[in-house]
Amino acid sequence: MGKLFFVTGRDEKVREAEAILNMDVEQIRLDVPEIQSTDVVKVVKEKAKAAARLSGRTVVVDDTGVYIDALNGFPGALSRPFLDTLHNRGILDILRDERDRRTVVRTAVGLCSPGGEPLVFVGEVEGEIATEERGTGNFGFDPIFIPAGQKKTYAEMTLREKNEISHRRRAFDKLKHHLSLSKG
Repeated sequence: MGKLFFVTGRDEKVREAEAILNMDVEQIRLDVPEIQSTDVVKVVKEKAKAAARLSGRTVVVDDTGVYIDALNGFPGALSRPFLDTLHNRGILDILRDERDRRTVVRTAVGLCSPGGEPLVFVGEVEGEIATEERGTGNFGFDPIFIPAGQKKTYAEMTLREKNEISHRRRAFDKLKHHLSLSKG
């Protein structure tokens, strides 16, 4: 596969995927229906099938969930509407008096051909929610998520630093391994 077709509206995700995979990634902007679930794997399976059908191509899609222990794993795959509504500041307010800030960020990447069943690759990073927003880089929860073993939030890291350890990196590395096996 010389070029990967990534169905996403987020330019940042395309840049991350290109850097991780070290291959040409073409963005396809499509309005793909998304089921409402806290499980990123379920969301990606359905989204991948729909994106492949609508585009007529073998495509990659992804979805990321933020699973905050103090909120019983919420918001999970509902992270984007949660973040769009509350923003990072609102999430910090909810967790203001919370001592247990443990969080898992999980990305599922789906690869699917039209009419086929998706292959799903999952990557996750454990960490915690910071007590304040820090950094200006990257997007989403990045200013408030500190990966385990790190002092910086994702937003304080360069794209290269983040890509070395990120949840998306781990999922795309699994996809990259699959694609390399497919070539041979």
